[in-house]
Amino acid sequence: MNSLSTILLTGLLGCLLVTTTWCMADQPQPVWELNEQTLKNCTVKGDVHSHDGLVKLDGTNAVILPETLPANQNDYTITFELKRGEDFQILPRYQGGLVIVSNMDHNAKAGFEMSYKPDKWDSNGGQSNTFWLYTNDIRNGHVGGLIGTDQFTQYAMVFKNQSLTIFRNGLILAAAGDVKPSPKPLTLGQVIKLGEDVYPDKYVTINRLPSAYQLRHVKVYNEAIFPTGFDDSTHVMENISGQDYMMQCARRTDASLPRILVIGDSQSMGYRRYITEHFQGRAYVDYWVGGTWFEPIEIEDENCKPKRAFRGVLDNGPYDIVTWNAMTGHMWSIKHPSRCPVETIKPNFTEMVLFLQSYAPKTQFIWVNCTPRRSLEEDGTHSVDNEGNRVAIHNNEIVDKLMTEMGIPVVDLYSISLPFVSQVQRGWSDTVHWSSDVYKVFADELIVEIEKHMPKPD
Repeated sequence: MNSLSTILLTGLLGCLLVTTTWCMADQPQPVWELNEQTLKNCTVKGDVHSHDGLVKLDGTNAVILPETLPANQNDYTITFELKRGEDFQILPRYQGGLVIVSNMDHNAKAGFEMSYKPDKWDSNGGQSNTFWLYTNDIRNGHVGGLIGTDQFTQYAMVFKNQSLTIFRNGLILAAAGDVKPSPKPLTLGQVIKLGEDVYPDKYVTINRLPSAYQLRHVKVYNEAIFPTGFDDSTHVMENISGQDYMMQCARRTDASLPRILVIGDSQSMGYRRYITEHFQGRAYVDYWVGGTWFEPIEIEDENCKPKRAFRGVLDNGPYDIVTWNAMTGHMWSIKHPSRCPVETIKPNFTEMVLFLQSYAPKTQFIWVNCTPRRSLEEDGTHSVDNEGNRVAIHNNEIVDKLMTEMGIPVVDLYSISLPFVSQVQRGWSDTVHWSSDVYKVFADELIVEIEKHMPKPD
C-alpha cells in the first residue's frame, strides 16, 4: 500500500481495546521530564508555569521542547497525563479544540499531531470527546477520548521503526505506520489562530479556552517502550488515509484470500460487521464510509474529487468484489436539493460506472440502493409517506435501471426495508437508521449477492 496507514482497533461503533499492564519493562529512565527546572530550557509561548510537573494549556500558550528530543525519531516514547479543567465546559463545534502534542511539519508533510476535540454534538455535526490523530499532514482518524471528568487519563505514544502505537490507561487505541521524521521540535499546546482558512481552525471564534487543559508527567524516552503484555498480533483494522478519503482495511496475513470492499454511507456502518464476520477466514473485508457523492460538478474531469478519491481507495486493492452506495442518503436530501439535481443523476452515474469499470476491470461491482426516508407521525409511528421518501423512490428507479443496463447487480435494500418500517420503535426520532436486527437482514442480502461472485478456489 502506498497510502498513509493507521491501525485502528475498532468494532462497529467503538474501539476494541486490548488490555495490557501499564508498567514498563526494567523501569527505563526518561531522557527528559517536564518540571520547573526543565521548563527553563524550553521555548515558551504565552504564560506557562509548571507546578509538580503540571502545566495548564488554554490556547494562548505552548511549550516547545529542546530540539535534541528525542535523539532519533525511529524509536522513542512520549508519555503524559491529561485532564480537563475544573470548570470545564463543552463548547460549540470546533471552538474547544487544542493541540496536545505535535511535531507536525505541514510543508514537509511529516510528523504527527494529537488534537483534543471536546465539542458537543450539534445539528452541523462535530466530534465529541475525542482526539484527532494526524500523521504526515493527513488526518488519520479518531483516537478515543478522555475517561471521566475528574481524573487524569494516561497516554503513551510509542514509536518503533517510525510506526506509532497509542495507548490509553494501558489499553491500545491505535497505531499509525510510516510516521516520517519531522524537522519540527515536539510541542505541547498551541496558540489559537483566529481567521485561519484551513479546516478546522477557521471555525475558532474565541481568543482563549474558558477552561485550561491540565497536562502533567510529560516524559520522553529515547527508545520504544511498550506496556507489559502488549501483543502486536491482535486482530486489527488499518485506517488508510489519502487526500480525499479515509478507509479501513483488514491487516492481511494471507495474500491468497479474496478481498471485498464495502462502500456506503452510515447505513453501511450498520451492516458491515456482519459481512466481515461471515467471511472471516475466507476473505478480507475492507470498508470505506463515504463513497463520495456526485454533486453537479464536472464529473467527466479526470481530476474531479470523486475520481481522485476512488483511485486512492481502489489502489489499496486489488479488490475482487465491491459493494457500493454513493452516499445517497446525503446526496438525495430534500434539505439540500442542489447536491444532486435530478437531471444530473443519469449522466453522472453513467460516467462513474464507466470510470470504475475502466479503472478496476477485474473487480465485480455491486450496487446497493437507498433505504427509505421515514417520517415520524403524531402518534409516534413511522411512515414512508413523505416527500423525502418519494425523492428516494424516484432516484432509486433511475439508478437501479441504469446499473442493470450496465451489467451491475443491484441489492434492493429499499424493498427489503419496507416490512420493517412498522416495527420501528414508537417515538424514535431517528428516521434514517435501523436496529441491529434489521442491519443483519441487510447484511444477509448483501452476502447472498457477494457469494455469487466470490472467486472459485484453485
